[in-house]
Amino acid sequence: MVSNGDELLLFGGFDNWDVAFRDVLRYDIKGNDWSFVTQMPVFLTGHTALMGSDGLVYIMGGSFLAGRNEFNSAESSYAYDTVGGVFIELPELNEPFRYGGGSELEDGRIMLWGGNDQGEGVQSVRSLQAWEMDVSLSSSSVKQGGNV
Repeated sequence: MVSNGDELLLFGGFDNWDVAFRDVLRYDIKGNDWSFVTQMPVFLTGHTALMGSDGLVYIMGGSFLAGRNEFNSAESSYAYDTVGGVFIELPELNEPFRYGGGSELEDGRIMLWGGNDQGEGVQSVRSLQAWEMDVSLSSSSVKQGGNV
């Protein structure tokens, strides 16, 4: 679940019977109301979701089945565009990642750590370059005596 202004967005998950979901739900904080938004491209549970400073929700790792010892998938990494309402497929993770933590670094990398792989603790730390900033300024950018 991620915070997006006055709303929370919930991506996938599983129920009491270990049935995985692909629904994206919206919780309106002020209105105290849940609503359906869309569906993810895959059923997903045990993943990490975080809101990036670029306005995309990064949904990393997880698997298609619930339960701590179920199989993992390295192919379940997406970004969700909250404005356009579309999912963007991201590069595969180099190894399975479930039930871990994640954060965005100032240089645009998404860092992932911890979690488990079929019941075994994961010690590695991974990162994905989500965005880069390139800025240039030249004499033709602004008239002499002007500001940027």
